[in-house]
Amino acid sequence: ELYLVGPAVSDSWKADDAIAMTRTDVGEFKATLRFKTGNFSLILSQAALMPGYAPGEKEGELVYRDEKAPLAWWTIDEAHLYEVRVNLIKMTIRIKMTDALLPDYTGIAFVGGMTGWAFVPMTVDPLDPFQFHYGMDIVPGEGAGSDFGEFKFATQSDTWGFDWSYNLKATEANAPYTSTGMTFVKGYDPDNKWFLKASEYGPYKIRIDLHNDPLMFMTPYEEHDMI
Repeated sequence: ELYLVGPAVSDSWKADDAIAMTRTDVGEFKATLRFKTGNFSLILSQAALMPGYAPGEKEGELVYRDEKAPLAWWTIDEAHLYEVRVNLIKMTIRIKMTDALLPDYTGIAFVGGMTGWAFVPMTVDPLDPFQFHYGMDIVPGEGAGSDFGEFKFATQSDTWGFDWSYNLKATEANAPYTSTGMTFVKGYDPDNKWFLKASEYGPYKIRIDLHNDPLMFMTPYEEHDMI
């Protein structure tokens, strides 16, 4: 296993925030992700920052870093979508910008009665920019209104920010949370939302997939998800 870690990846040097690379062959790994400006390193597990790999003396060269070696990193100077390829047999790394297809939206926000109708940005999957994730314990507080269970999603792009004019909405009014279909609505109408019944309140995880037609998957947290 091989992981990417650091502020350029996940805003932290915490090993448990590291992102797994995909094994493509024996000793070969690949990841396509949107790097932020900052540093990143390669580690072997999500349990510790050592051991791992560090830049060698030559460009594109890897060196092994054991438990006693200091942390070392690569630096990303420009935020962009990148492809990273690592070959642990040849001890090489290739980091290059890519113009792979990106979704129409750079951000999606969860918004509803349970957020006080405030936009709460979802997390972009660092390995797949077409996937967005969010988790929330949906429990009404004192004075919660009748619209507490309603929700929809706002979008953000390079030309507009989160507002009420660009939304991903349910395909019918008061759609159950199990309804996966979504439709993009520019403007207010129709204002179809999902509706969570009082008997359904609790912790949920939400995933939006933009690979083809947009889809919303909302599932209750299982006990093992919270470990």
